[in-house]
Amino acid sequence: MPGAAGRRLTASWASAFIAMASVRWLAGDRRGAGEDAQQLA
Repeated sequence: MPGAAGRRLTASWASAFIAMASVRWLAGDRRGAGEDAQQLA
């Protein structure tokens, strides 16, 4: 079902983005992570 596949793809992309933002935040690059979020919004 395309809908289920789309939801899985969206969830995977969101998880990857959250992981990347978390790594940046833990590294102290909080401003950089915020800028990425604004560009993607």
